Amino acid sequence: PVCKNTFVSTRSSKKYCSHKCYRARMSSNWNNRNRQRGTCYDCRRPPISGTVSRCEQHWLTQLAWRSGVRTKRAWATLKAKFIGQGGRCAYTSRRLTFGKNASVDHIKPRSLFPHLIGKPSNLEWVDAEVNRAKRALSRSKFIRLCCEVIRHAKRP
Repeated sequence: PVCKNTFVSTRSSKKYCSHKCYRARMSSNWNNRNRQRGTCYDCRRPPISGTVSRCEQHWLTQLAWRSGVRTKRAWATLKAKFIGQGGRCAYTSRRLTFGKNASVDHIKPRSLFPHLIGKPSNLEWVDAEVNRAKRALSRSKFIRLCCEVIRHAKRP
């Protein structure tokens, strides 16, 4: 059993306590076979360079889910935003590459604006390093912080 429930199998063909447990095990088996083949865990297409796990569509789907956008075509929304930004970081203009340095950032942080979670209009593509540095700061506070760092670095 996948769910660790104890049960007594009354037939030799029944090995799971529920259909949900059966589906979870079959999904896990599918992912493991695809992992061994070196293909996307979800669809058998070749993975994007820089990752070993997902094709572009499924990588974007996973990223959208983690960002709070949970619609069926969320990956297409994120890709359209990426193309709209010219594949560049909104702060540094660095070229972004899926699976390497591309990251989605909330313009208004989730911690301060929970009502905006899941709104694609609150997302922008940024370099992963910039996203880590920005954390829960708003755009203006982050830029002020960067200016302060530069001023301090220029002091003798």
